Amino acid sequence: MSAQAPPRKRARKSSDPDSTPRLTRSLQYPAAIQSHSHSQPRSQPRSTSPVKSIPDLKATNLRLAYIPLSDALDDGLLDAGLHRLYTNELLECEMLTGVVPRPTRDCLDTLHRPPRLRDHNFRDDARPALDVQLELRDVREIEQRSLDTEAHIFPKDLVPRDSQGLLTESKLVDYCIFLRCPQLEPALLAALSAEQPLSVPQSANHTALVPLRYQPIAVSIETKTPSGNDDYARAQLAVWGSAHLERLRRLRRGARPPTLPLLLVSGVDWDLYFVRAADDGPAGGVQMLGSHRLGDTKSVVSIYKLLAGLRALARWAETEYREWWRELLAQTTTRNMSLPLAAVGGDGSSGPDSAPPDGADAETTLPDGRDPETTTATSHLSAD
Repeated sequence: MSAQAPPRKRARKSSDPDSTPRLTRSLQYPAAIQSHSHSQPRSQPRSTSPVKSIPDLKATNLRLAYIPLSDALDDGLLDAGLHRLYTNELLECEMLTGVVPRPTRDCLDTLHRPPRLRDHNFRDDARPALDVQLELRDVREIEQRSLDTEAHIFPKDLVPRDSQGLLTESKLVDYCIFLRCPQLEPALLAALSAEQPLSVPQSANHTALVPLRYQPIAVSIETKTPSGNDDYARAQLAVWGSAHLERLRRLRRGARPPTLPLLLVSGVDWDLYFVRAADDGPAGGVQMLGSHRLGDTKSVVSIYKLLAGLRALARWAETEYREWWRELLAQTTTRNMSLPLAAVGGDGSSGPDSAPPDGADAETTLPDGRDPETTTATSHLSAD
């Protein structure tokens, strides 16, 4: 009688519902990166305090208050620019006003019955076809160049601490919309040099990630799987957003930092939040306002609605947010260089003949999903 081999056990799949969704295909990494990832010690004493939800942050020095967006609008808590964005553009997107490209009308009329799309739902896209193709190429590049790098909050004193003095877990986000404005880099470098010694990694943001050091972050985006914990994701955005506000406050002392948009992507749903400094100064803490359903990816029309909302956020970044940075750099340039910002040329030259800075482009990148050595500008969210 022959002995039968015991049945082979099925390998357990590791899964974390709160983890950020990653690409399913395997990626080839250099041997140096692979060996480095396995050389890290496994057991270390705890030096951070876990935070799983917004209420957990009450045990830290963050002093975070969560306010429903409807109450925030009634109390006038949104900055003027973001209030106009919400009432004039995002609510129009909610009603599908001008969000669908007109050339798709015949096709969509056959796909969506009921409701049938009306004339006011469509818009004319005057961009050349080449611009659209380039935008699609850049969007694909985000996926193709996604890697698991790390972008921690920097400096560490921006991270909230609990009652025992332990740092809360350094929360990350996955994407951001940022300002790319090479013409302002000389003035930005001067501002950072005045604010920090050259021995400290200088950054306009609350992270020292190389591709974003001189590209101001405007909108931070966190993604979760449908089975993920939204409370955990909101806490993640709150820690990241509060560190961002404090970084901006330090760069422009004496001025209140701007309210910042935050996006939480949970499965197919995209929800918009805002984070702002309380009106009574740094001692008053941080307020998180939310939320507004920017859109989802359940249908073609809802995707166009989402895209219209993202482009509206990009327009805010290119106008209101860029102006905040222009004022900051103008003050720093005048104070430290005795030279108005408009007289700083794109190549760093100065004088009355130097070209003034051009407008900034709003783009997206991956704070924790990109190789710092090879990162370039990725997806352009057109404001047209």
